[in-house]
Amino acid sequence: MLLSLADYAADAAYLLDPDVAAFVESGAGGSRAVRRNLEAFQRHVLIPRRFVDVSRISTETTVLGAVVSSPVLIAPTGLQQLAHPDGEVATARAAARAGTVAPAAVLATHPLERIVEAAAGAPVWFQLYDYGRAHTEGLLERAEAAGCAAVCVTIDVPRRARMREHDRRNGFRPSSRVQLAHFPDGAPEVRPVLRATLEWICATTSLPVVVKGVLRADDAATAVEAGASGVVVSNHGGRESGSAPAAVDVLPEVVDAIGARAEVYLDGGVRTGDDVAKALALGARAVMIGRPTWWGLAVAGEDGVADVLSILREELVETLAQLGCPDVRALDRGYVRNEGAR
Repeated sequence: MLLSLADYAADAAYLLDPDVAAFVESGAGGSRAVRRNLEAFQRHVLIPRRFVDVSRISTETTVLGAVVSSPVLIAPTGLQQLAHPDGEVATARAAARAGTVAPAAVLATHPLERIVEAAAGAPVWFQLYDYGRAHTEGLLERAEAAGCAAVCVTIDVPRRARMREHDRRNGFRPSSRVQLAHFPDGAPEVRPVLRATLEWICATTSLPVVVKGVLRADDAATAVEAGASGVVVSNHGGRESGSAPAAVDVLPEVVDAIGARAEVYLDGGVRTGDDVAKALALGARAVMIGRPTWWGLAVAGEDGVADVLSILREELVETLAQLGCPDVRALDRGYVRNEGAR
């Protein structure tokens, strides 16, 4: 019986090929930032209010104007056929069943159009890097034509990095296992996203732009000034730098820097409904999950991802009841305290 995301993680570790499991779970620099994301949530505690009627609990909110059943979105991750043959298509279907955002990564193993079709009307965010104007403009046009709801520009990969240490030790190259749907001949070189690049993307597409990979207040402000409608506070799940701070630790300063000018989301280390509540109390509009999606895929495909989302929503309902907060949109900093703060 799978009752928690930890149960899914354990089963996925058993079912996945060892080198794929290592690819999913590990991060850069000895996975220090991966652990930091998890530990940071443990330093935060929730402070309940009493004398509150919690006979009815609402987890519904909006992201970029779209109604979602809970503030748990799926982070855009590519290469999902490494976990299950249906890959991103299964994830999109699960997102639609759960009433949340379905992601489509530029490094997906199924084409964008098929992912949008599988989402069956659920909002699809198309994630991409900067591959130079010609490639990027073509991808933006494709996202608009497919009916995507937003573009998610990832900015924390400034260049093509060498393989992570664990993958080098295993001799593991994802591209040798699966084919990239959008780049059958291999992905072009990644370029750093500069402010001018982001301004051009925002001016070129008619879709709202979300910027993923922000860890500083000044970078968040720059993204909004360049035209972004939202930012994702994220250290890429600890996969790009072992020295990056935990996303939840810098979330409040990013929220304060942006104010009401754009929406703020949190990605990194979310494993329980308590974690979701903590992030929202600190100012996030919603959270994203990455590795848990892979665990669900590996265990049971579409049904596994749907169950992961269901578990988090059920846990969030229980957390809100315990907090004396009947509406997820009412969470604020009065409900959370960082015990590690000095």
